[in-house]
Amino acid sequence: MPEAIREFQVAARDTAFFVESCSVIGVCYQEQGMWPEAAEWYQKALVAPDISEDARIALRYDLAGAYEGAGDGEQALGIYEEIMAADPSYRDVSQKLENLSQESQAN
Repeated sequence: MPEAIREFQVAARDTAFFVESCSVIGVCYQEQGMWPEAAEWYQKALVAPDISEDARIALRYDLAGAYEGAGDGEQALGIYEEIMAADPSYRDVSQKLENLSQESQAN
């Protein structure tokens, strides 16, 4: 996995591949349970100029997942709420919101 991350870091230097490379690097870190690193790469992709709305929503969903994995339910909840407002039918965002809301109320 570290070799794949290095290769995508090289690819990210090319603006044509920046967003996709950052996203894949985030996924690689997420699969290793390295939540802060995953979040960092999703955030890098989100500040890219001219990112499509679909890509922005997908990256925000992945970012929320990284926050959730890191135990930061409040951050994740806020992002899932933004996704729900933009696209209520996006993946399982309504279920994620419900689960995190219940966890938040239990604490």
